[in-house]
Amino acid sequence: MADKTPVRVVFNASNVATGMAEFQSGETVPVANGGTGLSSIGSAGQIIKVNAAGNALEFGAEGDVSITNLVAPTNADLTFQTSGTGNIVLDAVTVNGTTFSAADSTKITIAEALDVTGALTFSGLSLPTSDGTSGQFLQTDGSGTLSFASVSVGDLDIVGSTIASPSNADLTLDPSGTGNLKLNANTDITGSATITTTTTDDSLLITSTEDSNSAAPVLTLKRNSSSPADADYLGRIKFKGENDADQEVQYGSISGKILDASDGTEDGAIEFNVKKAGSNNIAVRINSDVVKLLNSTNLEVAGLTYPTADGSAGQFLKTDGSGNLSFASVSVGDFTFVGSTLSSPSNADITLDPSGSGDIQLKANTVVTGTMTTTGNVLLGEDATIIFEGASDSTNETTLTVVDPTADRTISLPNKSGTLATTSDTAFPNSTTPTHPAANGDADLGSNLTDSIVDPFGIPTADLYDHMEPRGTTVTVDLGAFS
Repeated sequence: MADKTPVRVVFNASNVATGMAEFQSGETVPVANGGTGLSSIGSAGQIIKVNAAGNALEFGAEGDVSITNLVAPTNADLTFQTSGTGNIVLDAVTVNGTTFSAADSTKITIAEALDVTGALTFSGLSLPTSDGTSGQFLQTDGSGTLSFASVSVGDLDIVGSTIASPSNADLTLDPSGTGNLKLNANTDITGSATITTTTTDDSLLITSTEDSNSAAPVLTLKRNSSSPADADYLGRIKFKGENDADQEVQYGSISGKILDASDGTEDGAIEFNVKKAGSNNIAVRINSDVVKLLNSTNLEVAGLTYPTADGSAGQFLKTDGSGNLSFASVSVGDFTFVGSTLSSPSNADITLDPSGSGDIQLKANTVVTGTMTTTGNVLLGEDATIIFEGASDSTNETTLTVVDPTADRTISLPNKSGTLATTSDTAFPNSTTPTHPAANGDADLGSNLTDSIVDPFGIPTADLYDHMEPRGTTVTVDLGAFS
């Protein structure tokens, strides 16, 4: 069907419609009336666009197209494709195949989040397509492939805030020159820590700037045992060195120890261990109530060495003049004192010689075992007695005393041997002869008149003769007291 010629309303000079007429060549329908304002078609390949003044449409080259929104149909692709080797230029971004580049060869800025669901490569670097472990970083393999891995600096791995060395390798922090290694926070060490130094200055210095009167700094050794028990050892400080065979030797240590782990009655101890003749030896233990020197450890104070064992009862500490003290009996001159006993050397006399006119006074009961010899007077004071035990030690004794004298008295012992008699022994007994014949009126005394009279000790002392008158009576002869 052939194209139809459109009609238009014809207006007079007063803009009053006067009829209908066909469009004539060159006539246009203005944009305001729904037309294009164009009177002819453009050249091949041209497109309709707004003119530079922005008040009409015109045909122009396709490169001059200005589109605010370019939307593809629903679910349809929006394809930009150049002819030949041309590029798609989006403002300052050039698209050539699968390559984006800046038209001015500077950079492409993506101002919002970029969500890439596939592999992403930039500047020859391929990014991983999945996330790594928490704290890991992107690491290159040197061939343009990035992957998530722990950060390695030298042989060290850094994961988050953790620095790890290779298996069984040391982790060395070595500041350059005279720099220090500073840990400016609380520091937890799990495992052993070794400090190696070549200086004789402080190897470990702990400084506190706290200015109260509380103890600081504080070094704590804690054993967090799940089953604490009596005699458990706690922290220990060891002192090691080398011997002349280049062997490591522990020469001393200080240990804490539980004596009583009972709640409310806890007791502890500190032990000092030293090497002795090649073996570890507990020398001192400080308990909660006593300080002990153990294993034949001597005590030396101000150059004096004290004994390691007790002596006999009553002994004293005695020096040998070279600083060694030992338990011994006290010796003053040639005397030896053991407890309350004073002894002289073997077979030597003990002489008590007061100066001048002084006396030797024994102000207690005095027991003499053996012979007592005196070259002077023996004065027994008021109410003094001499007590003889006798041949056997029994409850019976013989006491020698005197009657309170009213004047000075002297009793002399005879110059002969014998036994002294007492007052009850010196009264002679009555005649031991038979009944006197005169008692019966017989004057014949008979042959018994010479019977002996014996003393209390059974010794004959005299013969009895009848010379008393009158006959026929019994006569008692009193010979008086013997002194």
